[in-house]
Amino acid sequence: MITGILFQVLQLYRICKFATETTVLDVLLPGIAPEEYFDERLADTLDAIFDYGIGNLKILITQHMIQEFNVKNYICHNDTTSALTYGNCDKNRTSNSIEITFGYSKKHRQDLKQLVWSLSVSSDSGFPLFQKAYSGNTADVDTYVEQWKNLIDLLGHQDFLYVADSKLITKENMAQIHNNDGFFIAPVPMYESYKKVLHNAIKKVIFHCIMLTAQRRHMPNCYDAES
Repeated sequence: MITGILFQVLQLYRICKFATETTVLDVLLPGIAPEEYFDERLADTLDAIFDYGIGNLKILITQHMIQEFNVKNYICHNDTTSALTYGNCDKNRTSNSIEITFGYSKKHRQDLKQLVWSLSVSSDSGFPLFQKAYSGNTADVDTYVEQWKNLIDLLGHQDFLYVADSKLITKENMAQIHNNDGFFIAPVPMYESYKKVLHNAIKKVIFHCIMLTAQRRHMPNCYDAES
């Protein structure tokens, strides 16, 4: 059905004709006769996927691909972006639907509604591991721990290095990952308060290095400088 959409075959009843007139589906799914792609079977398939949960199905497929192609996942990268929308796109069908709404626009289009998209990939050729859409007013900082937990569910372990941008660095996020035996790396945002602490720490390290060097050279008088 996805292949049909890519070829602008948008109705289920047209899939049979598409399978008959082209060899695309025969190449992708050999052994399935064109007449077997009738609309009732496809509709039943969609119902079964919905009942099982498309997220659960996606996890099973990804796990199979990781095993089949030996995808290395000891380092996982995560990032978010925003997708802008035009027109009336905020008709939520269920209470679980994301909300297409105004939020912080990375493209500087505060006049347009958006959704937030989070994607995690492996360091092995950028293989997509997990992705999720969030409401347009979701802050990036609120997505990282959830995505980290989703990766644990997918991979079955937490012995991977979680790489993200500076929005991961909050007290709550770091504590959540650290206290649950996780590993992460991200650049620290250079807020003025952070900058002052970092500069003071560097000065102390440099000073102690000088003191150690002086001590090794038998210059005990150098400690007078500290006072």
